Amino acid sequence: MHLIIYLACTLFFLGNDFFFVLGAPDHATFTLFEFTYRVLIVAVLFSLPTLQHLHDCGTSYRPNFLQAGDSIIAPTVLIIGLFLVEQSISYQFGIERYFEFPPPDSFVLFLLDITLGLALVSFSETLVSVVLPLRMIQEYRLSGWWMMLVASLLFGLSHWSRGPTTMVAATLANIYFFWIAKQRRSVGAVLIVHYLVDLYFFGSQGFVLMDNRPS
Repeated sequence: MHLIIYLACTLFFLGNDFFFVLGAPDHATFTLFEFTYRVLIVAVLFSLPTLQHLHDCGTSYRPNFLQAGDSIIAPTVLIIGLFLVEQSISYQFGIERYFEFPPPDSFVLFLLDITLGLALVSFSETLVSVVLPLRMIQEYRLSGWWMMLVASLLFGLSHWSRGPTTMVAATLANIYFFWIAKQRRSVGAVLIVHYLVDLYFFGSQGFVLMDNRPS
């Protein structure tokens, strides 16, 4: 069951960017589409009893704030640094991005996007790319390292519209997410790190784009 759900969600993540690339939506349409499908994914996946509790997988949704330095702060800084290097390489070599996120045209919608919207991104992508693979490792007695690698490669591939350097960076980031979930026994920490990384880039980028809007 988990494998079928995982493949369906992964195929959707791989395909939804075609809507962005071909449709070139404005910010309101982009945000509405993102909210709708991510709410559906989170609702469906979190309705499964096997995804509500992860203690038998050796992890949990509870963040361990006593180890915040190792499980939240350091990973957030390292992954932000990883994507800053990725952006620099992409810029230096003129690597094409097939899709650029539309500039926000409403401050209220922008705030909603970087709060609830990015929380949904973190939750939906963590459920699909970390939690489901952890369940499959247990259900099908798979090699943890191989499942981690395959899931991370597919997570990277799902960012294809942002170019090859982003795909590589996203793959490495998801491997790190697995490490946090297993070694720090906290999917909750993964959710926080994923959100903070996205907030750094999309929040700062959004404010820049809003400041540069024509009056």
